Formats: sequence, structure tokens, C-alpha cells
Amino acid sequence: MKKLFPNGCPVKRSRAWSALQRLFRAVLFDRTGALRRGVKLTAALLAVLAAAWAVPLGLTALFQALFSAWGVTSETVTRAPGWARWLFGGFLYVNGFVQGAAISLAAVWIGRALGERVRLGKGLWQGVAAGALAAAVLIAFFRVTDVMRFGHALSSPQISVLTPMLMLYVLLQALGAVLAVGLIGQVLSGWHRVLAYLGCAACYAVLFGRWTFVGFLNSALFGLLLWWMREKKGGVAPAFGFLAAFSFLVVGVFGMPPWQQGAPYETYEVSKSWLTGGGMGPWAGLFMTAILLGLILALALPSRRTKSAPPAPPASGQPSGKS
Repeated sequence: MKKLFPNGCPVKRSRAWSALQRLFRAVLFDRTGALRRGVKLTAALLAVLAAAWAVPLGLTALFQALFSAWGVTSETVTRAPGWARWLFGGFLYVNGFVQGAAISLAAVWIGRALGERVRLGKGLWQGVAAGALAAAVLIAFFRVTDVMRFGHALSSPQISVLTPMLMLYVLLQALGAVLAVGLIGQVLSGWHRVLAYLGCAACYAVLFGRWTFVGFLNSALFGLLLWWMREKKGGVAPAFGFLAAFSFLVVGVFGMPPWQQGAPYETYEVSKSWLTGGGMGPWAGLFMTAILLGLILALALPSRRTKSAPPAPPASGQPSGKS
């Protein structure tokens, strides 16, 4: 037999290949021929995590190599050309908005490929109003309690070349976060509603959590809140409006730590880091925890605007009940 078939019997090879194909089909697809939900979840997580971590790591290595080749360091940057100073001061923002764009594209593309397209829906401006209100409450509380102060008068904003980079960074990060949470929640909701909430909380905490206990807790609450908004409205538009407006005001306008560079205003901590988050920003403070819990509680309350359905019209040929 070996002399006749030195590369192995083709019948046996075809049987082994067929068995391997059947094994792959059994692992990847269910009885109806659709992708298993576990496979969808794995593919979605890999795509989102690759975009969230590989892209900024690659860009950071690229920028470091460029700065080394140009001889630009923190000591020599003041003598470098204007474009080099601009890039040296803002490459982290470039990393940030490229990362946000990469997460957004990964969530959209993998969602379409898996048949789990993330819907935008309605309610964008309602989300914007809620985000602006939450930001106003946060800033007002910090000012009234005097735990944070403005670096300069509100009548004299400081605009620089980094300001549009910071604004773009904030908006694309919000878009990436909302689309990633929407995709993971949509896949998990096919199993159970509770899994969708837990998965969105874990997804946001892993992608954007601050490295403290309160920071991780608040990030998980953010993920929970964003998915709850999506579930209420049937799309991610209100969640994006909320996160974009809140981040735009807190980060892009008032420059709370650690994003003062490029913001028109600067807000610095005075005391009570446990409340304000200190150098980690309000995302790692307990007052943010209180705001998020309040918003989640407001969403959990039953809506009072529901109206009873009108009575059905009488069937044709039947008496209407009036004499």
C-alpha cells in the first residue's frame, strides 16, 4: 500500500478532511446553519479589542521612532519647527481619535459581517440634553463645594492648535465607545437581557476604565447606562448624544484632569481626590458614581407617558352597541 500511495491513501485523506470540515461546521454553526452566538461574541470582542489596543500601540511606536529620527525630545522640542512642536504636544490626541475611529469602524464592519448591525435609532438630541445636564451638575457641584477651580476667567478662553484635536478626540472616542457597547450588548441580548447589561459594563470597563477601583466601577456604570439608553430607544443615537455632550463639556471645554492641554478652560483639583478623582479625572471620583447611579435609576423607573390603546372598532356587520 505504501508503494502504491507514498503520500497516503487518498480515500483516507478525503475522509479525514471531511471529518475536519464537519467538526468545524459543528463548532461554528448551529443546526439552522447560522453562526453560533458564542462565535459572534468572540469575533466581536477580538475586532474591538484589536482596534482599541493594537492601533494606539502601533501609532505610539511609530511616533517614538519619528521623534527619535528627528532628534525631538522634551529638552529640544522648543528649538524644533512649529509642526514638530505641534505633533510632539498632540500625538496622544492623534492616538486617541485614530483609536476611536478604528473602534467605530471595527464595530460597524464586524457587526455587518455577523448579521448584528448596530442601529442608530432616534433620540440623539435627548441624549445630548441629558449629557449637557449631567456635565453642568458635575461642574456646578465641584465649583460650589470648592473642590475644583478654574485656572482662568471664563471670559478669556485659551484656544490653541491642540483645541480641535482635543475636540475630535472626544467625539471619536465617544462614538467608538457607544458602537462597541452597542455591538457587544446586541450579541449578548440574544442569550439573555441580563448578560447584555453585564457584558456592556465589562466591555466599557476594559476598554476605557481608569486604573482604580472607583474608576473601574464608574466605567462599568457608564457601559450599563449606555446600553440601557440603547435598549430604551432601540438604537445607540441617544447613548452617543449623552456621552459626546458630557465628554465634550467636561473634557473638551473645561479641561478637567488629565486633559487640560488644548482645552479653552482649565479646571484643577483643590482637595478631596476621592470625590473629584484627582489626577485621574472625574471618571475616578465618587461624585461621578452618584451621577451615574441617579441616571440609571431614572431610566429604570417606568415611564408615565404610556397611554392606553384605543378600543378596537366594531367588526363589520356587527351591531355597534348604540340604539
